[in-house]
Amino acid sequence: MIIKSSAPCRLSLMGGSTDISPYCERFGGACLSLAINIRQQIVFDDSLPESVIPQKADWKFYNKFFEMLDYTPKKFRADFDGEITGGIGSSAAAAVALVGAIAKAKDIKYDRDEIARVAWDMEVNKIGLFGGRQDQWAAAHGGVNLFEFTDKVKTTPFSPEFIKPVLPYLMLFHTGKNRKNSKIQEGFKELTSDQIRYLDDIKELVPEAIKAIHKGDIKELGALLNVSWEYKKRSNKGVSNKEVDDLMDKAKELGALGGKSSGAGGGGYCFFLVDPLRQEQFKREIGIKYVDVGISWDGLQVRRVD
Repeated sequence: MIIKSSAPCRLSLMGGSTDISPYCERFGGACLSLAINIRQQIVFDDSLPESVIPQKADWKFYNKFFEMLDYTPKKFRADFDGEITGGIGSSAAAAVALVGAIAKAKDIKYDRDEIARVAWDMEVNKIGLFGGRQDQWAAAHGGVNLFEFTDKVKTTPFSPEFIKPVLPYLMLFHTGKNRKNSKIQEGFKELTSDQIRYLDDIKELVPEAIKAIHKGDIKELGALLNVSWEYKKRSNKGVSNKEVDDLMDKAKELGALGGKSSGAGGGGYCFFLVDPLRQEQFKREIGIKYVDVGISWDGLQVRRVD
């Protein structure tokens, strides 16, 4: 028996960090999220010569899932076509793919929300990777979604037509340096009044971004993205540094309508909205690696091969 499982990473277009406890339980959070076709893949296959995981991944991560979920394959292979700790939810995509594969192997009938919940609980409460819920729900559901967070998660999916005006402008890059501090988001464990105010401001931009996309007003969306990035930097000091700030300034000089560092920040992936007519010049002059990317509409995919 062979089990194949894969799940997508994500870009948080608007609302990131409002999905983190205790903010979301106390005040409610919201994220406009894009699942992208950079995916984590898991294969359980007893005929493999040895078990293999991606470069820079941690064996302890996989072994903890096998231990806590009471299933250890004889041999498995994990692959990833992106960068670990890059800020696009790679660990959550791996977690969702693992839970999906284990559920299939044990013939457990989880729906997508249940898989996301188990994956989040494993990462945050069992392994100690503090973070929000957006990543796991995006990996499980795929597509473009509004996620609303309290002690539960409400998912409102959008159609391909909704995001169609944005995609020609969306450009993903990698800075060449992954973030050094994996605990940036722990700055949200104990909230100050200033942090609450900035997270409130970030959340209020989500419906504004949705309105801008519905109107096809990418210039307005870019402006909102820039405002969101400024609020994000103020909400948590570890999010940016001089290199990231200089990169954002350079992107604006080259004509980017808006942009932000992805995920917890501090390095890794970043994305910008750039007029299609300026993109070739932008790629040449920005000085970092361009990454071709699109929407992953199918979310978690698991199948058994007998």
